[in-house]
Amino acid sequence: MIILRPLFLFFSWIISILPFKLLYLKSNFFYFILFYIIGYRKNVVFENIQQTFPDKNKNEIRLIAKKFYRNFIDIFLEVLKLKRISAEKLNERIIIKNPEILDNLYKQNTSILATLGHIGNWEWLGPLLASRNQFKVFGPAKPLSDPYFNKFINLNRSRFGFEPINYTQIYRNLVRHKNDCTASIMAADQSPVKSDQNYWATFLNKETPFYNGIEKIAKSLNLAVIYFDIQRSKRGFYEVELHLITDSPSKCSENEIINDYIRHLEESIYSHPDNWLWSHRRWKYNKPV
Repeated sequence: MIILRPLFLFFSWIISILPFKLLYLKSNFFYFILFYIIGYRKNVVFENIQQTFPDKNKNEIRLIAKKFYRNFIDIFLEVLKLKRISAEKLNERIIIKNPEILDNLYKQNTSILATLGHIGNWEWLGPLLASRNQFKVFGPAKPLSDPYFNKFINLNRSRFGFEPINYTQIYRNLVRHKNDCTASIMAADQSPVKSDQNYWATFLNKETPFYNGIEKIAKSLNLAVIYFDIQRSKRGFYEVELHLITDSPSKCSENEIINDYIRHLEESIYSHPDNWLWSHRRWKYNKPV
């Protein structure tokens, strides 16, 4: 692993300086390797798609899977591209269609939870929001198992004031910044560990566990909750549509916020299925009887 580190640093530097046209030529090559030769998590990807779309035939399932792998490689290289991309270029490539929702909340000095799924290029959202010079933007996430690569990826993400933090520190961090106008980016679409499975819902045709931190944090700290629907408009370009779930969380009934989040998430996936991260084992747990 130590031997690979200098090679990865050199590779990431090369990717960061490539023009986007050449970057996507590289992506085409890596897609071929990943899909046809390595077959990275193919069984998981095909099983997840088939389960979600039982009415689609084998050719339709395969087409979604192939598009997913292309998008997956594009996103990986686009993350490395973050190292040198300018704020101007980033704002050209990922456009918020209805930014007035953010502008109005910022004028009211209202902090937000920016909820999303692993859809489109979720990695660009934090630096994009930070580049707008409004909210103080945090990105809670689970650390990678390798400390070296965890440090590398967090440094790469930390553009324009965006701050990646350990997901276990999110509540404490928001309390510390209670006098600031903050935006915390939370993706709750991956499978939580058993100890965090505090809510179950029907999601993509199957009973699915969720960690309901979105609702708990929003109600506890009175944060507005927005769903960010990030969809690919064309290769290397994304459009974000905002859906205000609530700006008065205390008035929401129990599980209303998490259910609205799940509904928006499903709509995003059904509308553009190849944009979701199908390679994670979302349904590895069964609901307790």
